[in-house]
This record gives sequence, structure tokens and C-alpha cells, in this order.
Amino acid sequence: MALHSTKFWDFSTRLYEMNGVAEICLELQDQLNLDVNIILFCFWGAHIENTPTELQWEEIIEFSRDWKKTIVQPLRRVRNSLKREIINYPSTQDFETLRKQVKNDELAAEKIQQETMQSKIEKPDLKFQLFSRSNAMKHLAYYLAAEEIVLTDELKNKLDQLANNVSLM
Repeated sequence: MALHSTKFWDFSTRLYEMNGVAEICLELQDQLNLDVNIILFCFWGAHIENTPTELQWEEIIEFSRDWKKTIVQPLRRVRNSLKREIINYPSTQDFETLRKQVKNDELAAEKIQQETMQSKIEKPDLKFQLFSRSNAMKHLAYYLAAEEIVLTDELKNKLDQLANNVSLM
């Protein structure tokens, strides 16, 4: 795939909208507590000639863990609470406006996370290339190892499905 935009956010939103991608990402998030933004970053990063260094990966993962814990997850908990149909919640326009605003805030937080992740590897001589499945799998292997997650056949199949979607972009 030719990268249509060098912005991680643009790439990830296009990929996330593709058939089956959101479902796989949410399964990985819910079942393995993986950070979807880091997973998407692994695929975006497979378009970069020089892969991120170990130090850059450590900074990206450390920042993302903290951001997810202190910013994204609290917003997600509120959004999920507002989605549930609980008898005590008012069914008013103000309530719906609040629910939509929290969802927008969660997306804004994820965009900030992605921009920060991208900034950790940006340099003047950053060069992009066609998608490299092997680089994507190297990035994913590094991330899974950092999270102490074993690459099972089921997990590999899901990651392969994501890689197939990237190839179609």
C-alpha cells in the first residue's frame, strides 16, 4: 500500500473504518487489554524505512500506558456508563449531548495520544516506504513482548487480518 498521508491519525482512522478492523481491535482491547492505538501504530510504522529504536518503543509504550490509564480509560468508563440504559438516567437532550461530548472527548484524547506517539519518532530525514508486513509483525512482536503476551495462533490470525486490510488500503 502507498501511504496516502504521513499522519498516523489519518492512517489509523482510515484503517479502523475498514471491514472487520474495529471488531478485531476491540476484541484485542477487551480480551488482552492491548492498546488499540499501539496496534495501529505498529501497522503505520511498517511504512517507515528505519524502524523505531528500542528506546523510542519504550518511550511510546510508557507514554501510552500512562495516557490510557489516566486519560482514555476514565473517559471510556464514563462513555460506557452513559451508553447503558439505566432507569435513573434521564432521557433528555442534555443527557444525549453529554454522552456525545464524552465520546468526542475520548476521541480527542486518542488523537493526542497518536500525535504524541508519532512525535517520538519524527525527525527531518524520516522516510516512508510501501507497507512492510514483516516490519509490522516485528513491531507487533515487540509490543506483545512488552505486554508479556504470547502470540497464539488465534492472535496471529487476527493480526494477519489487520495486515490484510492494510494491504488493501
